[in-house]
Amino acid sequence: FQRFYIHNYKPVITLGLEGGAYKMQTGDYHHYGKVHLAVRQRVPLGLAGELSYLAEGGCIFGAVPYPMLEIMHGNQTWAFDHYRFTLMDNLEFAADRYVTLYALWNMQGLLFNRIPWVNRLNLREIVSCKMAYGTLSQQHSSILALPSTMKAPSIPYLEVGVGIANILRVCTVQSVWR
Repeated sequence: FQRFYIHNYKPVITLGLEGGAYKMQTGDYHHYGKVHLAVRQRVPLGLAGELSYLAEGGCIFGAVPYPMLEIMHGNQTWAFDHYRFTLMDNLEFAADRYVTLYALWNMQGLLFNRIPWVNRLNLREIVSCKMAYGTLSQQHSSILALPSTMKAPSIPYLEVGVGIANILRVCTVQSVWR
C-alpha cells in the first residue's frame, strides 16, 4: 500500500503499535511490543521559503533479535534520499529507544534572487539537517548476538548539508557533513 496525502500545511501524525511473539531455535517463545510515533509537516516561512520535517520516535519492549530493532537507515548510493542518513553505513546504528529528525529548509531563492543575472536561473538554496539518537539495552544480545559494527547512537548522530536546487529545473547538488 502507498499513502497519498492531500497537499496542505497541516501535520500528519502516524502512530504505530505492534505486538507479537517469536520462537527461536531453543524452542522458547519471546513476547515483544513496539510503539512508533511520527510527525511530518511542511511549514511555510513566508519570504524565507519552506521548512519540511519528519520527527520520529519509538520504543521496543522485550528482548528481540537485532533485525527487529530500529535500524537507522544509511545510504550507500550516490542518490540523495531525504529520509536516509547520507554518510551513515548500513547496520551502523540500531536502538530500542530512539528519536530521529529529518529537516529540509528550501529558501526559495532568498539569496540567489538578489544577485543580478543569477536570479534569471531561478536557483534555490537548501539546508538540511538529520539527527539520530537512541539507546540499546544488552538484553537483545542474549537472543541473537549483534554484529560487531552495530551500536546505539548514544551521542546524537548529526548530518548537516547545504546545496543548490533547481539546477536546469531538474538537478540538485548538495554537500553533507557528518
